[in-house]
Amino acid sequence: MKRPGKAGGIAIPPAIRRLEEQVLQAAGRHRLLEAGQRVLVAVSGGRDSMVLLDVLDRLRPVLGLAALGVAHVDHGLRPDSAADARWVEEQAAARGLPFLCRRVHIRPGRRSLEEAARLARYRALAAMARQFGAQRVVLAHHAGDQAETVLMRLLAGAGVRGLAGMPWRRGPFVRPLLATEPALLAAYAAARGLGWRDDPSNQDLTFLRNRIRHRLLPLLEAEFNPRVVAALGRVAGVLAAEGALLRRRTRRLEGRLGYRLGPRWACRVDDLARLPVADQRRLLQAAYHRLARRPLPLAHCEAVRALAAPAAEGERGRSAPEVRPDAAAGPAAGQGARPQRAAPPAEAPPTPPGERPQGEAWPEEWPRSTPEPGPGAGGSSGAPVAGRVLDLPGGWRARRQGVWLWLEPQAGGRLRAATPVPGTPGGEEPAQAAAPGEPAPGPARILQVPGAWPLESGLWLRARWLEGDEARQAVARLLAVGPAAPHLPRYPEGRAAARRAGPGPRFLARLLCPARALQGTLILRRPLPGETMQPLGAQGHRSVERLYRAAARRGDLDLVDPATGTGARLGPWVVAAGRDVLWLVGVRAAEGCRVRPGDERVLLLEVQAGLGPGGGPGGW
Repeated sequence: MKRPGKAGGIAIPPAIRRLEEQVLQAAGRHRLLEAGQRVLVAVSGGRDSMVLLDVLDRLRPVLGLAALGVAHVDHGLRPDSAADARWVEEQAAARGLPFLCRRVHIRPGRRSLEEAARLARYRALAAMARQFGAQRVVLAHHAGDQAETVLMRLLAGAGVRGLAGMPWRRGPFVRPLLATEPALLAAYAAARGLGWRDDPSNQDLTFLRNRIRHRLLPLLEAEFNPRVVAALGRVAGVLAAEGALLRRRTRRLEGRLGYRLGPRWACRVDDLARLPVADQRRLLQAAYHRLARRPLPLAHCEAVRALAAPAAEGERGRSAPEVRPDAAAGPAAGQGARPQRAAPPAEAPPTPPGERPQGEAWPEEWPRSTPEPGPGAGGSSGAPVAGRVLDLPGGWRARRQGVWLWLEPQAGGRLRAATPVPGTPGGEEPAQAAAPGEPAPGPARILQVPGAWPLESGLWLRARWLEGDEARQAVARLLAVGPAAPHLPRYPEGRAAARRAGPGPRFLARLLCPARALQGTLILRRPLPGETMQPLGAQGHRSVERLYRAAARRGDLDLVDPATGTGARLGPWVVAAGRDVLWLVGVRAAEGCRVRPGDERVLLLEVQAGLGPGGGPGGW
């Protein structure tokens, strides 16, 4: 990448050269801008955004940008906001740049005016980015803005995530000036002779950010640390790295302890109690965020922890070793490992006492639904508690049911989940959605053998037991494939080119699993965030998501019906016994599924095409 130094033999003023160097370094180090991208610059008309527009316009050939556009959001909060929009349009036209503008209507509601305006602004910018075909939206936040954000969140009692401030990049939004101090921006604007529009609301001391900018930061610089802005920026950078590490730790915990069942999430209270307090909070906050797409206030998080405390069910005195999210899975089931617990009930609505879901049976260790006690049965941290149910913001609730803790929609309530633009402040880690071409996540199902269950695209999963001679013959044929992959059938599992020479079962993927591997209730579900498995014949655990995506790239998921030649695409499904993944369906089996010559009772799982629950041809 070329570096700016001189233009036509004329020395560039130091302020211009320094800012250009900082922008180029930030763009490369944090992968903010890349050659060939279409980029939209958010320009309010103020000094900072005008400097950003000017420097990116100058560096456009150096960065190799395919297109540069100007986006302006008219909040309509001031009488002269329309004049600001016209002025920015004139500046864009003077540079020969495309101009996009959207007017938004601010409805604060339960939010402050600042918060409502910010969310509306990000939504408008995201919409204009789609209209322009931009891969990046560049924001003019600088080191002073970062320092103000850190102080605001510190005063609000934020934790690691909040004190990390604004990130360099989140989704399409990037901030190349985040390490640039305001003095350099002022010097650049003076050197380039830039004009800008002043926003009188930036002087309004009724807003907390303005009081921090005009009162607190000058006091800290004068009386405590003249480099306080840079110091707060370093704090934010350190905590951002710490937060990323903790989020990876929390994702592993989610994969091991939590169960996502449609719009509900559950975990066992004894598993939660084994965790350190910090991990308990992070796990609950992450689970709530994935459901509600909004942060869980600390007071409510503490109330949920109190609701889930084992002592609430007379379990005080039970002790267990601390759960470590990075601990090894231990020996395989059947080789000295403790039996794994089952997942929580898969049905969304609570089942009436004494009943069971149609077509399914509850495992004995699962709790039956019990009536909720009336008010006064408990309370914590100022959050509303009624018996074993705790109301949460946005139409959600936490519910204690025996040994299970549920996060779920309130009964009959209207969900008011926040829906910020993915990748924006307040929209961190949005709820996962299916990748393009993949089905949306479905509910978990208990597998009662024998039986058949729909997957997608006309595909079904069928299960039945093989016993005695039938099991021994199936095991012998499977082992004949070779020791390298004893879980595969005679035909490559899931290969698009797979064809059968003659009549036979219409299976597309097949697995034999010995009965000794089934330690826990058999469940068909979508993979959990961060979930891992130990593939058969592999050393150590692998990411289920990565295994699935690798299979998709190879074409292994484009299955062909050997009988009809028709194809279907298999989505991500796992068959699990309790928490142990046995089969990433159609992709890989787990080490626990290794069959042995002496096995006399095995479970046969097949992916079949065009067969309903009644069954049809199948078997060995």
